[in-house]
Amino acid sequence: MSPPLKCRLRTLRRGWSLSQHDLASLIPGCGRNRIGRLEHGLSEPSASELTACGLIFGLSAFHMFPHLYEEAATTVKDGVERLHKKYEPKTSPKAKQRMQLFHQIRERITTHANHHQL
Repeated sequence: MSPPLKCRLRTLRRGWSLSQHDLASLIPGCGRNRIGRLEHGLSEPSASELTACGLIFGLSAFHMFPHLYEEAATTVKDGVERLHKKYEPKTSPKAKQRMQLFHQIRERITTHANHHQL
C-alpha cells in the first residue's frame, strides 16, 4: 500500500466545525465515507470534489491537496523541458508562440514554488 497523501481537508473541515457528513452534503455525489478516504489520503479528489472544496473553503487545490500540485508541477516542468528542446531550433511563428508559452509556464511554476516554498 502506498503512503497516505498529504491533505489539509480534515484540518479545514474541523476548523469550521463541520462533520464529515456536513461536508459531504456540500459536495455533489459525495458521502461521509468518501470524505474520510480523502482526509486520510486513501483517495485522490475528483475535479468536481476539488472545485467544491475550493468553493467551500475559499482555497486553491494547492492549499488543500499540496501533493497534487507538486505532482502536476513536476510533470509539467519535465514536459516543458522536453518540448523546449524540440522547438528551440525552429523559427516559425508557431514555434515562437510555443516557446513563449513554455517560458510563461516556467515562470508560473517558479513563482508559485518560490511563493509557497515547495
